[in-house]
Amino acid sequence: MNIPNEIERIEARVREAGFPVAKLLRVAEVDVAQWQRWKKGQQDPRIGTWSKIQRALDDLLSPEKAA
Repeated sequence: MNIPNEIERIEARVREAGFPVAKLLRVAEVDVAQWQRWKKGQQDPRIGTWSKIQRALDDLLSPEKAA
């Protein structure tokens, strides 16, 4: 998996749903600076942290949240 590309995809999905990316990061408890390092390819996320991002994304984009 190419993390920077995946981050771009995630950011696009979040924005399309009408949420700021910062909200996703707050829900996932991930620091913006860390997100930026991943986005630039400077570091890779740990599996557990990436799982938190995925869970937060699922939660944020769930139909119940959109209603």
